Amino acid sequence: MPEAIRLVELRARVPRYQKEMLQWLARRNQTSVDDVLTRELEDVACAYAEELSSEIEGFQEVMGWGSRRQFHAEARRRGAKALDLRVFASPRETISTG
Repeated sequence: MPEAIRLVELRARVPRYQKEMLQWLARRNQTSVDDVLTRELEDVACAYAEELSSEIEGFQEVMGWGSRRQFHAEARRRGAKALDLRVFASPRETISTG
């Protein structure tokens, strides 16, 4: 698995309706909030792939690394749970916004 695809903890402040929206989508799709958010961010990554490939180390490798299905299967294999974005992260590796 490429280093750039390892999951890290992400903390963000969002409006309550966005949190509830993510939870609703997760229930509707019988999945986790992590899965919903990852899929949406993957769409953003695809939309900006050309620019991001030259700005983020390992980005191009990740974009070519298997399918989402493989990624999510690996996440489940490693014990991914709803609201847990730390599955692939080292204990000290955290991304914090704001």
